[in-house]
Amino acid sequence: MKRAADFRAHARASLANHWWLAIGVSFLAAFFGSTSSSTGGYTSLFTYRFEQRDLPEDLSDVFHSDEFRIMLPFFIAIIAVVTVFSIAMLVIGSAVQLGYNRFCLDLADQKETSVGRLFSAFQIIG
Repeated sequence: MKRAADFRAHARASLANHWWLAIGVSFLAAFFGSTSSSTGGYTSLFTYRFEQRDLPEDLSDVFHSDEFRIMLPFFIAIIAVVTVFSIAMLVIGSAVQLGYNRFCLDLADQKETSVGRLFSAFQIIG
């Protein structure tokens, strides 16, 4: 049975002469939307407690106001941009994540690897 010291020794041997490459590829993968660990769920830095008293008495006045009609196209545009960006990051991030996993496995197997391995999964997506 392997001990923790054995795993640390294997990790050090795998990263020998590849430390900066591994750090650079990790930052590059994070920049393109890949994640290497789970936080267990979404955590917001800001919280807002919504209460009933924050709403106006009659919502029909809000929805029929001139300000709402002026701002509605902007809100729709923002939602559309965020949606398109989210879908693009899902596709790009998943391909980069797969490439990053391949990169890490190559390092663990002590195979020769490069930054290009990070983008190797894009051929699967098409």
